[in-house]
Amino acid sequence: MDSVRSICPFCCLGCNLQLIVDKGAIVGIEYLSEGPNEGALCTRGNTSYEIAQHPDRLATPLIRSDGGFKEVSWSDALKFLSEKLLKIKSEHGPRSIGVIASARTSNEDCYVTQKFARTVLETPNIDNPARLTHAATLSSLAKNLKYPWATCTLDLIEETDFILIAGANPFEVNPVLTRRILRARDGGAIIVVVDPRRTKTTWKSDLHLQVKPESDPELFLSMLNVISSSKLIKDEAWKVEGFQETVKLAEEYIPENVEAKVGISSKLIRETALRLALSKRPIIIFSHGLTQQRRALAALRALVVLSRAVGVFSNGGLIPLTDQNNMQGSCDMGCLAEYGPGYTLVEKGLTITEMIETAAKGDLKALIVIGFNLVASLPDRRFIEDALRRLDLLVVMDLFPTDTTKLAHVVLPICSWAEYDGTYTNIEGRVQRSFKAIEPLNEAKPLWLILSELARIMGAKGFNYSSWIDVFKEITLTVDQYSKLTIEGVSVIGGQLVKKEIKGITSLKELKSEPESPEEASNKFVLIAGRGIHHLDTGDLTRRLSFASKEVPEPYLEISQEDALELNLKDGDVVEVKGPKGSLRVKVKVAPKGLRGVVFMPIHFPSCSPLSIANFKVHEETKAPLIKHFMVEITR
Repeated sequence: MDSVRSICPFCCLGCNLQLIVDKGAIVGIEYLSEGPNEGALCTRGNTSYEIAQHPDRLATPLIRSDGGFKEVSWSDALKFLSEKLLKIKSEHGPRSIGVIASARTSNEDCYVTQKFARTVLETPNIDNPARLTHAATLSSLAKNLKYPWATCTLDLIEETDFILIAGANPFEVNPVLTRRILRARDGGAIIVVVDPRRTKTTWKSDLHLQVKPESDPELFLSMLNVISSSKLIKDEAWKVEGFQETVKLAEEYIPENVEAKVGISSKLIRETALRLALSKRPIIIFSHGLTQQRRALAALRALVVLSRAVGVFSNGGLIPLTDQNNMQGSCDMGCLAEYGPGYTLVEKGLTITEMIETAAKGDLKALIVIGFNLVASLPDRRFIEDALRRLDLLVVMDLFPTDTTKLAHVVLPICSWAEYDGTYTNIEGRVQRSFKAIEPLNEAKPLWLILSELARIMGAKGFNYSSWIDVFKEITLTVDQYSKLTIEGVSVIGGQLVKKEIKGITSLKELKSEPESPEEASNKFVLIAGRGIHHLDTGDLTRRLSFASKEVPEPYLEISQEDALELNLKDGDVVEVKGPKGSLRVKVKVAPKGLRGVVFMPIHFPSCSPLSIANFKVHEETKAPLIKHFMVEITR
């Protein structure tokens, strides 16, 4: 048996592991004591190898014919695609074509994807799933800090004396990270969690600020107000552009004036603010609970200013968490509508939501979707499906059949992470190599190779890569943050860190945007659509893991004990959840200390996803879909 070093294909932490290979098949995993995870793995990592050899894997290229799919050779599939894409480009122009890159494939895959879109298709319309989860992060941090991801390494968490976790649930979504959080607490650190829900993360906290949905901006500005009035703002903060104006804006957010709005007592706001201001090495962790809400941009801007006030960027760190293993790498490589490789400014293209809107109007003619279940990831499923049906060509490249492959004209099987070499960038900017462990299943190919072959068939130059190493070397010449990386450096355990530069912030905007108020009715609730334990995103991978599918086999509606009593509900009862675009039948799970008037549903089960019954609404500036909170009715 052989041991092959690999990277977990799930969340953003970049956990190292060893794949055990016997007779060409992966038979298990071994732990590595080194790396960002120090040998620890969550339930997903422990069973990750099941994905690579799952019987549901797409086996061969498929082309739609007579209402179904027929298997074709790679040469026939690529020839068909070349002819169709060139015809559409000629007749309707490059902007009639869109590309949605993956946030799970390697850096080399992502780099070739954006290069193919911009130089072969000559379309600026490329984006990736970060649009759905971290558009506000990109908008706030890329502009204000120059680099939109973690400003510190994860090991600094253990040295902190204060951790603020806002809209994140790492004890369930990123469990390996919690080892560092608990070590910090054992060393005396205070842990504060800002979240409307009671979760495993809030159970482990010292203070839980059970904020009302969409009122995070007021909370953060109120904390800034306390810190400013207590003369505790760090000297360095006053030197940053726009900071003084923001502090002045915070003067009206006295805790006593906002406590009813945010649902937190002025005493608790003051205590939290003062503890944060007096900390020596503050760490702030945030995620989708903050970044996917309607007021995400205002919340992120307020959080960045608060971070500057207490010295987070000089003495501590700001850490955004994602639930996809290479979301940072995909963005770094330039798979974004507004940024090229290394966050260089490029011709602005259509975002994911704009591509859907354009397809619905009949103006987008072709769309390539890679490693992403588009249909199950956006609100208003019927609208998304109708938009995709209007396309002349829908190409999906993926590991498994999904709700999106069902609508495709062409489906191409791509390799799993265990079947080819490549690099992945974790949330702290650590670039690590994952080694090939087994041969590709059936006829699957690496994505970079598929697109390179297609580019050459379409007559393009610059795609004569002999291996992934050629692509990697081109990345180091093109992406400034990756210029110091070497094959040798990324191949060792722990890899290499990218270059980062933290700069000033600008003034806050759109803080006058008010959250929607729940209607006064006993059956009206604010629904939070989010992530539960063991699963990630739309569940197309995790629902195929033995442990996750056993522990959480079906969707559920989490409701507070008070609301359950009022509606005469108990665990296991089935209710109807009615949203703006339809209704769902789902079992109830009572949360003893849940927030009254607020319910939660996971997004991991496409056949019963809360996203399917939400309105398709888009943030005006970030173009992110507004899918975190919406109003529903609950009846038996």
